[in-house]
Amino acid sequence: MSAPALIATGSVASGLAMRVLLEAAEAPSVLDLTPDELGSAMHRAQMRLQLHVAGRVHQMLLDLGAAIGQALTDAAGSDGTLDGLGLILVLKRVGDAWRAFSMGYRRLLEAARRETVALAFGELAVLHRSFFGRLLEERHRPGTSLTEAAVGAGGVTFFQPQLEALLKAANDRIYGDGFRLSQRIWSLDAEGLSGIRSVVYAGVANSKSALQIAKELESFLGAGHECPRWTRYRLYGLTRKQIAGGRRGGLYSGDECKEQGVAYKALRLARTELQYIHHLAAQENRKRMPFVTGERIVLSPAHPQRDICDETIEAAPNGDGVYAVGEVELPVHPNCICTQLSVLMAEDAFVDRLQGWMNRLGPWQELDEYARWVGMGSASVGSPFASPYLAGLELALQLWLLGDEDDHEARLAEAA
Repeated sequence: MSAPALIATGSVASGLAMRVLLEAAEAPSVLDLTPDELGSAMHRAQMRLQLHVAGRVHQMLLDLGAAIGQALTDAAGSDGTLDGLGLILVLKRVGDAWRAFSMGYRRLLEAARRETVALAFGELAVLHRSFFGRLLEERHRPGTSLTEAAVGAGGVTFFQPQLEALLKAANDRIYGDGFRLSQRIWSLDAEGLSGIRSVVYAGVANSKSALQIAKELESFLGAGHECPRWTRYRLYGLTRKQIAGGRRGGLYSGDECKEQGVAYKALRLARTELQYIHHLAAQENRKRMPFVTGERIVLSPAHPQRDICDETIEAAPNGDGVYAVGEVELPVHPNCICTQLSVLMAEDAFVDRLQGWMNRLGPWQELDEYARWVGMGSASVGSPFASPYLAGLELALQLWLLGDEDDHEARLAEAA
């Protein structure tokens, strides 16, 4: 699936995305968020994506465990144990089941990576709307409203090179252990299959029953039986109005998804990668926005205890977590779910300078570059969506903040 479809266009925009976007009676459009509301909304959308991935991974591992358990039962003799032939049959089915899980995990992770980059472009759409649309409209300047036709014709292809470049940069990133993402996934794959085989070999060598081996494999895989149901309840137990109003819905806590074994390793890799690429994309966009003057690191509501995150916030020049854009990369540790918020120019100062720029009363190089980046000129930049290049960029944020289970499943299926 191409990058533009993941952000806005194609069947997604004409179907489920448009339904969510235009259901104003149930919840407002994210384009109506104020800059003060945007940070919390972005974090909730990111956490909903992460929680959805957690539930999916746990379910995939539960399905894997059930498939291997069935293979063990089918190969066992009348006494419930496996002989040499039974072991061969089981290992063949173990390999097939693991490959199916591994492929599914890779597809899910890649789709989620694209979605979390698309969330960062949603911040661009909302802030552009706020600074170039709402502020000027309040001063009686004409504006262009977002319509279904504008979204359907959205020129998101304009941003495909930026999205692909961000994905490539994340692919090339060297983690603290010296490996790239592809190598870390390969390592997880190899260790997982090797570990399952070891459990089976040891069980057969010790004359354990197929049931005993299956139980030991459950512990090795580490999936929580209640996690998929718990994540569905947390994600979809609230109405869109409640979510839009800021209800957390248990996004940041819960014992039902405590991980161990393969589940822990798979989700630690996924969370760390999704946080990294999301913040990388957000920072690259903020560098382009002339009304963004810095970034503030904010602890997650689920921050359990003092750690390097607190130290990073206190190390800021003013001790308040505010740094220059791009100076600090998140996550600062594995499983970190802290966030960065845009520090914005004062509204009156922005409007005064923008009006001078539009009337050619003074230069503003950063705004010149921004206008070219979004395909606008001085005559159109003051209208919130005069440029078709911005139309639809907010759809991923709209879907992950306010969408339901069908929306999310369809969104990821499009990316798979």
